[in-house]
Amino acid sequence: MAPVGSFAFFLIAACVVYMAPKQYESEGMIQLNPPITDAPMHSVGNADRMIATEVEIINSRVLLAMTADSLKLPEKWAMSQDETIQKLATAITVSGVRGTDIVSIRARDVSPATARDIAAAVIETYIAYRSEDTDDKIKVISEAVREQENKVEKARKALAKATENANLSDNPADLQNNSAYLDAKSRFESENDLLNTLKLKQIAETISPKIPRETVTIHMEPMGSAIPVAPNVSLYLVGGLVVGFIITPILTLLVMVVINERAKSRKARD
Repeated sequence: MAPVGSFAFFLIAACVVYMAPKQYESEGMIQLNPPITDAPMHSVGNADRMIATEVEIINSRVLLAMTADSLKLPEKWAMSQDETIQKLATAITVSGVRGTDIVSIRARDVSPATARDIAAAVIETYIAYRSEDTDDKIKVISEAVREQENKVEKARKALAKATENANLSDNPADLQNNSAYLDAKSRFESENDLLNTLKLKQIAETISPKIPRETVTIHMEPMGSAIPVAPNVSLYLVGGLVVGFIITPILTLLVMVVINERAKSRKARD
């Protein structure tokens, strides 16, 4: 009975996977070659901070809007500019490869071609930004600074609330053992450090001369993939088998109990 039940749940899981919307992912990788103005920040100890700064710039509203416009996404998705930017922000994942100058840019969509186009457009938009005049760069960085200031303010309020909930006035030493407070404090410090880094970059771009230089190297062009990354086929199918093995004996036992109860009732009536 158990193998039959497992096979049935396996078929159900297969149907769910087949009918579920597919998500395709495309990834591109770029290397950041910091210009002279960024040289002090590019020391070994500050490499990760520099990458984090550029990741925030790539994720900034200004660059996302430029990416959306280049692909005409508002028309394609039949959305307003704000809605398009929000959807685009959730469709891309930008992250640095720790200890390197490499940044990974991933894009997901129900169409593999669209996922590839989005990842490629994000890279092209960022390269164009890096090649722009100082005034244009300052505009993008200023927008990133404003967005980061909002994040810092939210983190500050969360820290204040965590401090209040920890009853600081009773025993300040207890804060060091309060996980909620420590998490809020760490989050605030991290967001504030990133804000300071962005402001330093903003100042550097403001006072520095224009230095023409190829500052981005593309290491991997985004490609379309025929294999979806979601839903997870293996997970669904294995889960179906496991659930079948667990549920089938329980259902079998319940059925046997019901049959025995009915048999007893018939004997009692006879």
